[in-house]
Amino acid sequence: MATSFSVFAASDGTVDSVSSTGTSEITLTVGNLIVARMFGDIGLTTDGATVGSPITQTEEICIGFLGFTGYTVQLDSANGTAGTGTYTLDNGTETISYDVAFDDDETAGSGTSPNGTGAVPGTFTNNGNLGCSSENARIFISIPAAQWEGISSTASFTDTLTVTVSGS
Repeated sequence: MATSFSVFAASDGTVDSVSSTGTSEITLTVGNLIVARMFGDIGLTTDGATVGSPITQTEEICIGFLGFTGYTVQLDSANGTAGTGTYTLDNGTETISYDVAFDDDETAGSGTSPNGTGAVPGTFTNNGNLGCSSENARIFISIPAAQWEGISSTASFTDTLTVTVSGS
């Protein structure tokens, strides 16, 4: 018959006429955690755009994690076709395709484009903490010239880009 013994750090106090002291060991078990923060809306405009050139913009964000060695990124468009890696701005009558990319450096000049399912290839390791006190990643948006030059409406085009980070 096997017997298992556990050793506890807690101790009860003894009976005394003046005082008694007991102790408890406190243990915090922290599991794997990940967070994406510091998102802002991304505004694009044709003001100052050059014919034949894309309209571009970036957004710096923070990815923080604990317990993982890295993370993966999924980029999805609310107007695009789910699971196909297409990104579309819409104004109710017209649509414009745009390109997205991601990098785990907030100062990067370019990023990695997602594959045909919206997954950005690779695993990223830039490790911000869960508090995300500063940006450590960048999203790139680019509307090709052929897309924005071919529109006939002056209305605003919108989309919601969803960025999903998963620990690995």
